[in-house]
Amino acid sequence: MTPFHRIRMLPWLVAAGLALAGCSTTTPVDADRGERTGDVGPAPLVPAGAVPVAVDEIPGARTQISGHQDSSRVVISSPVAWANFWQRIVAGITPAPPAPAIDFGRSLVLAATMGERPSGGYAIRIDSVFVDRGTVYAVVRSISPGPTCGVAAVITAPVVAVRIDRVDGPIRFVERAESLACF
Repeated sequence: MTPFHRIRMLPWLVAAGLALAGCSTTTPVDADRGERTGDVGPAPLVPAGAVPVAVDEIPGARTQISGHQDSSRVVISSPVAWANFWQRIVAGITPAPPAPAIDFGRSLVLAATMGERPSGGYAIRIDSVFVDRGTVYAVVRSISPGPTCGVAAVITAPVVAVRIDRVDGPIRFVERAESLACF
């Protein structure tokens, strides 16, 4: 490999390193107890026989700009925890819209925050949810802009929250990272 080719590869290597570093700090939280659970793992951790679960994205709960400054994965099972989480989603909106109603007797909220990012172009999604032998697997996709993407010069803090039917088993978040290719 010539020095010219090594120099051209440097931005790609730096971007890959930053993407990997950004994924390593995520910790799931039980929002009702404020406990970190350690149930985050690298892909693929969804068992082959897992069955898809219905997922409803909560209106207004997916945004690029929120008050959630840290990366986290959260299971919310009470109205109080949901109200607190929602307040941080809409922290920059005046007047703040009320939290969508959730029947926590029948539902849970799964949420993912990406933490504060230095520009636009970042996003987070809960792509799918599966169940296998009583364990729920929520697949979270973190999207980052590639090195050739034009992005807005604004600090962002992406967040998403979805509703699923209430389950009693453990919930594991499975991480997927994607870097956009822009030309």
